[in-house]
Amino acid sequence: MKFLNVPISLSFVVAYCSMNYELLLAQTLALVFGHSLVHFTLTIGLYLFFLGMGSLLFSRRKALARWEDFLGLELLLSSIGLALPLVIIAGDSLSRQLGQWLGCDSSWLAGGYMYSWVALIGLLSGGEIPLLVALASQEQDERAGERVVAADYGGSFAAALLFPSLVFQGAGLFAGSALTALVSLLAACSLMLCRPSPRRFWYAAFTGLLVLGCLVILVFEREIRDYGSECYLSGCYLR
Repeated sequence: MKFLNVPISLSFVVAYCSMNYELLLAQTLALVFGHSLVHFTLTIGLYLFFLGMGSLLFSRRKALARWEDFLGLELLLSSIGLALPLVIIAGDSLSRQLGQWLGCDSSWLAGGYMYSWVALIGLLSGGEIPLLVALASQEQDERAGERVVAADYGGSFAAALLFPSLVFQGAGLFAGSALTALVSLLAACSLMLCRPSPRRFWYAAFTGLLVLGCLVILVFEREIRDYGSECYLSGCYLR
């Protein structure tokens, strides 16, 4: 197999995972704020905006692109995506308590906190494709960039198809985020095998911790859902 297939395959996988994270985030925010069309569309719009900002930011580093950069970015996204639903729900509860303590409307606090995670996910996800295009182009294939972008759109389409029936209905918010993170970590592991790094021990150790976190969430998913219901989310929505 040509090494050029690696960035193309990675593009499909990371696009699938990034879209899953965003759909999980949009669904979580819709549940927290109520099933509001405004909040759902605002989440998608902010994600797309910061996706573009991330692409613009990381494209400036194309000449200096390294596989270690992409690996570190993927591990960071996996760690954030893994904890995202729980962080959002806990943040909503804390924002309400803080609003009561300050005597102000907690919706502004909660909104600013939660949409900052939308911006962060979009910004980091936007950096994946410019890095992959630059790395694929280093293989001296003129059409490498086109293929990476095509695979990216394919991964996003796959996530849109599978999320309603398989991820959300089949697994739920918390297990869905853990399974998505596992897929992302699998891509990171394949990259470590294909492109050994001097820091691969530390990358492997961090990956192992994230895999352990995924397994903990999958094993204790019911208890985590119960905690979410205590934070003013209906248990039937979380499953």
